[in-house]
Amino acid sequence: MIGKIMTTEDIISDIVFSTIDQRVIKEYRQDTFFDWEWKRIVGITYNSNHSYDVSVKIEIPSRNFGDYKEDLVKVRIFPSCDSDKLNKLECNHWFKIEIVDYKHLSP
Repeated sequence: MIGKIMTTEDIISDIVFSTIDQRVIKEYRQDTFFDWEWKRIVGITYNSNHSYDVSVKIEIPSRNFGDYKEDLVKVRIFPSCDSDKLNKLECNHWFKIEIVDYKHLSP
C-alpha cells in the first residue's frame, strides 16, 4: 500500500479537527449542514508556556446552495512536557487542545 503524502497543515488538521468540529456544532446547531471545510491556517504562534496558538479559517455551508459562512478559530495546542530536556517550571502540562477564540467573519 502506498501512503498519502502529508503536509504540515494536514497533520495539524488531523490533530485539532475533533476539537473544532465540536465547537462548530455548538455554534451552529441546526442552522447549517455540519459538513464544514478546513480552508487554511492563517497563523501559528509559540507561547512561553510551551504551547502553540493555531488560527484556522473554516467555511460552513448553508442550507441555501452557494451560500456559506466563514469563521476564524484559534486553537491552543499544549504538547506534553514529559521530556527531561524541557524547563519544568515553564512547562508543566500534558497534551491538551482547547479553543481560545471563535469569530464569525461572515454576517
